[in-house]
Amino acid sequence: FIVAFNPNIISMIIESSSLENRAQFLLIVTIPIVVYLLYSQTIRNKNLSLNFRNVIRRIAISNFSRKINSLELNSLDLIIVIAAKNEEKTIGKVIEKIKLLKLIINYKIIVINDGSSDDTENIAENSGAIVINHFHNLGLGAAIKTGFIASYLLKPKIIINLDADDQHNPKYIPQILTEIK
Repeated sequence: FIVAFNPNIISMIIESSSLENRAQFLLIVTIPIVVYLLYSQTIRNKNLSLNFRNVIRRIAISNFSRKINSLELNSLDLIIVIAAKNEEKTIGKVIEKIKLLKLIINYKIIVINDGSSDDTENIAENSGAIVINHFHNLGLGAAIKTGFIASYLLKPKIIINLDADDQHNPKYIPQILTEIK
């Protein structure tokens, strides 16, 4: 981006205004240009960030699609979506609480491992959940969205979202199911 001014025009503007020299004029002209360029770059970076998020989600869903092809997932009634980041201390307990409910419907638990640096993924898988991995943290909302997109692929009748930190007590799932049916 190059801006050129005829020196004679600059001299005329300086003489007709209260500016003392060319440096003041150039400073006044440059500030709006710099602000515009910074704004433009911010918009480009925001779009780049959205594209990055979509790439991470597409990779996670693609890997999930390959994983579910090897599983028997016939007519699921319920999918429980749990978004988790560094929840190795609680994720296993949450999954076990769900299993202890002994739900009489066909269900699966999907854990979205949102860029965890701990053992969340292995604990969730060993507890019987299907794990979808974001290789970079996208945040709670994005992780839940990934869980809902993945659930859509399995076509369940009902989707329930729980927290991985045991904030939402799974004991209410039967009540929720009763109210829905």
